[in-house]
Amino acid sequence: MKQKAKSGLAYIVGWCLLMVSCAEFPTDFNWVESGKIRVLDFIYEPTEAAPGDTVTLLAVFAGDSIAPTDVIWNVSYKLSGTLTSLGNADSVVPLIYEQLDTSFSENTFTVGIRFQIPPDVMKESDMIPEDWVSFIPEDYIQYIPPEFLAMTKTDFINLIETFKNEQIPDDIAPFIPIIMQMMTIKIRFFADVKGKLPVESDYTVRYNRYFADVPKVGLNTNPAIHWIGVYKVKGENLQSFDKATDTYEFFRLYGSEEGTVSDTIVVDKGYTYFVAAESGNFDSVYSLISMDTTQPPKDSIETHFFGWFFQYNENEIANVAPYDLMDIASATGGDVEILYPPKDKRVKTFTLWTQCYDYYLSERYRPTGSSLKEVSGVFRYTDAYIKLVNDK
Repeated sequence: MKQKAKSGLAYIVGWCLLMVSCAEFPTDFNWVESGKIRVLDFIYEPTEAAPGDTVTLLAVFAGDSIAPTDVIWNVSYKLSGTLTSLGNADSVVPLIYEQLDTSFSENTFTVGIRFQIPPDVMKESDMIPEDWVSFIPEDYIQYIPPEFLAMTKTDFINLIETFKNEQIPDDIAPFIPIIMQMMTIKIRFFADVKGKLPVESDYTVRYNRYFADVPKVGLNTNPAIHWIGVYKVKGENLQSFDKATDTYEFFRLYGSEEGTVSDTIVVDKGYTYFVAAESGNFDSVYSLISMDTTQPPKDSIETHFFGWFFQYNENEIANVAPYDLMDIASATGGDVEILYPPKDKRVKTFTLWTQCYDYYLSERYRPTGSSLKEVSGVFRYTDAYIKLVNDK
């Protein structure tokens, strides 16, 4: 089974379709089963790179033990693609990298590597044609100086390389945010895990880092997870709740804010449970969605989505029916999702992973940032809840 990383006018829709793949690292099941390889996250630092930069990748696995030697790494620096659509890998070569001694948590298996983006990757990529102006929609042309439009891709990239170490002239600065999106490519990493699980992950290369001081040239960074917890809300079979009006109790499993952190969740009759998290580090984005002849581009803020994954103590579920185990209804990718507690009191402990990744629709080949947090918890069942499930 292949797992794809997550690790944007009319052509904006095409950009949206490209970005959806960012959420596809985890499989469709929340339950991380023992002995089955699961990818929880690929975390890149930095979230985006320029040609020649060094990047660190932290690949976090669960379910089955993974050693660094269990993963074979390959890469394609030559993806096919157009202004709005990402294509296939035209060539795949072994990745040259440095193995890192790293870990994420005691319940995961982590492989860390460090590699360099080739300095000539932008010039060699087929995603930007030599006649680079030919793939720019007419509405964009008016935002790029004529002297730039007359250059070939190679000449123009050479000019960018010159500018990156100099002060940008005032008459050029307004065009830099748009040019940065035109001069953006993807590269693709391939991880063959134990010869059983092929994983693909796309990564964005662009020059934004060199022009971060220019207004509206944004850098994407990994989101942060501030806290994770479970809401115990009065009422059965609720689909949502309102903290302003509903009666609830909150069990904070992890938190950087003030408040007591506890690993125990009290499961009782007459309540609905919700897992929840709060993220931060929302990056600003230079949106092209309003780029037409009547409206200038505008600044917007990215959106954060969440994945929820859990694992049990294998000794506690050996004789428990699957439908008596806990579940999380995480179809929406929201920061609040329904949690269905176990129906068997033998299930006492769990490990929960929350993955947060950022998303924005209207930036071409936007880099995707992600973060992962692990917490552990204990279920404590009231007599009323035990009687309720036993009577059914």
